[in-house]
Amino acid sequence: VELKAVDAAYPHAGQLMLASGGDARAALDLRDGRHGALVVPELLERLGVSVGDAIAVGNAQLRVGGVIANEPDRLADGIGLGPRLLISEEALEETGLVRPGSLIRWTYRTDISASRVGNIAAVQEAAKQQFPLAGWRIRTRDNASPRLSRNIERFAQFLTLVGLTALVVGGVGVANAVASFVDMKRPAIATLKCLGASGQLIFRIYFLQILLLAAAGIVIGLAVGALLPFIAGVFLADLLPIDSAPGFFPLQLLLAAVYGMLVTISFSIWPLGRARELPATSLFADRAIPASMKPHRDYRLIQAITLAALVAMAIGLAVDRRIAIVFVVAVLTVFLILRVISALIITLAGRAGAIRGTTLRLAVRNIQRPGALTSSVVLSLG
Repeated sequence: VELKAVDAAYPHAGQLMLASGGDARAALDLRDGRHGALVVPELLERLGVSVGDAIAVGNAQLRVGGVIANEPDRLADGIGLGPRLLISEEALEETGLVRPGSLIRWTYRTDISASRVGNIAAVQEAAKQQFPLAGWRIRTRDNASPRLSRNIERFAQFLTLVGLTALVVGGVGVANAVASFVDMKRPAIATLKCLGASGQLIFRIYFLQILLLAAAGIVIGLAVGALLPFIAGVFLADLLPIDSAPGFFPLQLLLAAVYGMLVTISFSIWPLGRARELPATSLFADRAIPASMKPHRDYRLIQAITLAALVAMAIGLAVDRRIAIVFVVAVLTVFLILRVISALIITLAGRAGAIRGTTLRLAVRNIQRPGALTSSVVLSLG
């Protein structure tokens, strides 16, 4: 059972009611040498006893005084580990269960009148300062379940990490996808340049294609995100202890769309800008002899601004900004580490020396050849 012992002042608010009516407090009193005990219906079924029968709890013989119909503070006690058995403090002493090693939670309730509502926070802070080692948890009328609040806070932190991770992984995916897209379009880009198309026109054409594809993906994602709460509410209705209230949240959906577009722009500027700067001859030959060319300064500046905006939004709108800041710093550090690892792999492959076996020799040489995808593969796997 989950044993609960109460003092003479219990309940401090609400009413403790019995299924048969009558005085619940009187049912706990000592009578014929036995203290009373109040139980829940399922305990009677498990033990096969009725009201008035004797039950043993520890060293004490108790009398089943009644069945609980309403326990006013049951919800505040959280999830029970067993059927409720409610007794008096005097009965608890007779059981002999209070000893070193017993799992006991003591609850004290203080009544702060309505006229002193503003002092709740002050009382709470004063208690923490005067008794810093007490190890208690303080619940107030505006935070009736600190444990639930902490769990919600942890879940929000977890979702923050999941969301930020999705942004990073999505960004890497966009960068690799755009790089592959540009690589596939090299002949078309080279042909357009040979026909007189300017680099700016080339950039606008393919950047518009990328944005249209991204917009289509974002719309699909928004539709799924908007409908999923309603679908989940139907399937989880029998599992949730309360009624769910799914709704349409345009602000959050708009924020998701902005995130998606910023990620697309931030990670597609570099490969598109590089294709804009390469001359037609380099575009034709770049697969075999890659040209070490960076995008124009303007495109690098645009990429830096969009990345900064993405980081600022991720940190500024996070539930826990400290976790968001640590995450962003960690991601930048990991990116740097992975770049160093890829450079080290390329160096080791270049110094491998003579390798027997044609397949293995070609594989190792391909790791360190000009234009190899080693850095991208290491970054993606990392």
